[in-house]
Amino acid sequence: MIMKFKKIYGAILFAVALCTYNSLFAQSNTKNRKWETVLELSAMPAYGYRMIGQVSPDINGGFTEVGLKDSFAQSDKLLSTLNAFATIQKRGKKYNGNTYGIGLVTSGFDRVKTGNMFGYEVIPDVIYDNQVVAGEMEVHYQYRSTYLVGLYAWDWRIDGISLNIPQGSLWIQLGAMPALMLKYGIKVHTVGFEIPDGNNIWIKDYIRTTAQNRVIDKTEAQSPFGNVYFTVSSKLEYEIAKDLHAAITPRIMQPMLPDSKGVQHYWAPVFGLQVGLLFSLGD
Repeated sequence: MIMKFKKIYGAILFAVALCTYNSLFAQSNTKNRKWETVLELSAMPAYGYRMIGQVSPDINGGFTEVGLKDSFAQSDKLLSTLNAFATIQKRGKKYNGNTYGIGLVTSGFDRVKTGNMFGYEVIPDVIYDNQVVAGEMEVHYQYRSTYLVGLYAWDWRIDGISLNIPQGSLWIQLGAMPALMLKYGIKVHTVGFEIPDGNNIWIKDYIRTTAQNRVIDKTEAQSPFGNVYFTVSSKLEYEIAKDLHAAITPRIMQPMLPDSKGVQHYWAPVFGLQVGLLFSLGD
């Protein structure tokens, strides 16, 4: 009698466990299918800087490569930018996926002139050395390139049994961004004084040639029609409501081509923190 009862009791427990497992598995599959196609709208506060390659000083104008590099090293700072993205992620069944999207990205750096800067005049027609008093006045030359970018990326989910994130997930991403140049220029911002055109003006970068102590030629700096960024990021996604997730994504973007070929050839990588909202588009 006891043995019979144990068998019945064991069968009931097994049936309950099986039903529970099937129910959870079905819910999990339904939830995963619901989030197989995901729309993300995000903004990315970021910083840009520069990697300088070739430097072409105006020797007859009194400039040297060493002097320019010294000036750049002391005066070049991070440039704060704000970027935006809209992407769609297609998630597979084995912790991977692909992301497609578009965005607006601004890269560049801030060249801050204080005092003489080894005699370096960034744009001689606009600012002259004797206008800037060290410690009291500053001129910010913000080199800016704005691109319309596309994104294609590979995604891998890396959380799981050994790294459990309740109501969340962790992803890494590698991708490429073809980019179309929308605008390139230098925004001049003065601090402590104002020039005739105001203290916020846009100008073109150019290369000057000097002979017999006078400028005889000015050639506008070359900027690319397009570029390609290599991007790497990690994303922490968290469920804040049944049909709404939020994500934070540290991202690095490295251009493959120079952003400009002027007095200096420079590449301007971008690194920032992307903050987004995610919406399920179903399976």
